[in-house]
Amino acid sequence: MKKHRSLRQLLSMGAALAVSNAMGSACAQSNPNWRSYAETGKVADIVGALQWNTWFGLKLDVNGGKAQNLTITGGSISEADLSAGLALANGGTTSRLFSDRFADYINVRDQGVKCDGQTDDTAAINAIFVARIQRKRVVFPAGTCLFSGTLTFNLNSSSVVGGGSQATQFVYTGLKTNIDLIDVPGGYNPVVQGFSVWSQTKMTAGAAIHISQTSYGWLKDVVATYLNTSQNTLWNGLYIDQPNFVSVDGYYFQAQNDALVISALGIGTPYQYDVFLNNGKLSESAVGMHVAGGIDNVHADNTEITTNAINVLDDNALVAQKNQEIFLGKHVVTDQAIQWNYYINDAKCSLANYGIVEVAGPVTAAKTYDNIYVKSFPGCELVVSSPYVTAAKRDGIRSADGSAILAVAPQTLITANGEFGVNAEFAWSKVLSIGQLFGNVGGSYGPNVVPPALSNPSTPTYTLATVPACGASAAVGARAYLSDMTKPGESAGSGTGGPAFCSAAASSGGSSYWASQLSGKQATN
Repeated sequence: MKKHRSLRQLLSMGAALAVSNAMGSACAQSNPNWRSYAETGKVADIVGALQWNTWFGLKLDVNGGKAQNLTITGGSISEADLSAGLALANGGTTSRLFSDRFADYINVRDQGVKCDGQTDDTAAINAIFVARIQRKRVVFPAGTCLFSGTLTFNLNSSSVVGGGSQATQFVYTGLKTNIDLIDVPGGYNPVVQGFSVWSQTKMTAGAAIHISQTSYGWLKDVVATYLNTSQNTLWNGLYIDQPNFVSVDGYYFQAQNDALVISALGIGTPYQYDVFLNNGKLSESAVGMHVAGGIDNVHADNTEITTNAINVLDDNALVAQKNQEIFLGKHVVTDQAIQWNYYINDAKCSLANYGIVEVAGPVTAAKTYDNIYVKSFPGCELVVSSPYVTAAKRDGIRSADGSAILAVAPQTLITANGEFGVNAEFAWSKVLSIGQLFGNVGGSYGPNVVPPALSNPSTPTYTLATVPACGASAAVGARAYLSDMTKPGESAGSGTGGPAFCSAAASSGGSSYWASQLSGKQATN
């Protein structure tokens, strides 16, 4: 005999069917917990119209098999397409389609990128950038993104954003040793931030990040090395190639060759201007910062450049064009270079085209040679306004170019260097001004250096016999020109004079003394 179902059962089944068709079985728990009067015989189990309308009409509006105005509490939805659904953000005033909301930025996981430390993500990542990204944010998750070939970020007024320099890691696993790992070519206003890149393969060329022909580009919170190991597998860290304003803020680069290298094609080209570096570290590389030719304006501050063979190198090695205006701010610390802290070898420079290098931060402890070495800088100007240039194995400042111009700020201390404070390999008469030189082992000036002329009327001239007593009649720090002071190479009684200052250091007799800026020896009266 065919069993008949109650109206309540049929309606309940219909509602459940509509819910199932619309949202899947996850909504089955939306059915009310009703029991049939036919089964229980209880009047209380009779479902009235008011109850039915309250549940069915307000809980679900069934229209063509779709559930509308659905509220789910404590459940979940699976295998459902919500792209046409509307959502109102907390505090918002306008509902938006889910599909629009999810398209606000590009989540690389929606494009098949795993960043799981196991999958080669090269093809999936590069597929995102086949067409240049326009006015979008491309978001990488925290994780390890393995890749085996160059990743190319084509960006225009767009950004690539990771979870942080130690949260999102790009790790190269390929066999080629001579390629750029991440390439950011051309484009206007690209922003690259929040990740690190390193290589499991020891590279022989290329850069970890190569940004080229870019206008108004920004790199933030970016690391090119593996901080948790001593391995140094990258060839170059960051290569800024033909910039038109590129800013790097929050960085750490370490490589076998150049931690940071900058070059352009020189005057008259559209991409040669303005690199700004702030809040970073360049270390344990052949060269920390390499300005390699054809660049106009490099400004750095709040940066430590340390334990590289050469901490800062200015030359024309990549492009045979002059560099212009290199400024290292007062918070750039160059320290513990294996050979030189600064090596200036810009043979193409021109003072008429702003051939200037300014060193404003501390320069300390070059381990083999000099704190600042001028190899070739014809007619161009080295300005030193550091608080101190100290503790080099050899000289504080040394020049092999007699035409280079040196101007040292009065407050700069050039002290405690292993040989001379200022020295030259040939006759050097372009020392326009000098700071405080004392306590250098070989003396303040080398024999080829012609000290700056003390033509300032405020600098008094004395003989060794007439100079006032230092620390008594003359204040500590006072300057004087001692007309008969003996320079290195001169015999007693044939002195041609030189500058001195009243030193605060105590002599063997326990008193202040006049310190010669020529010989570094005491000049007592």
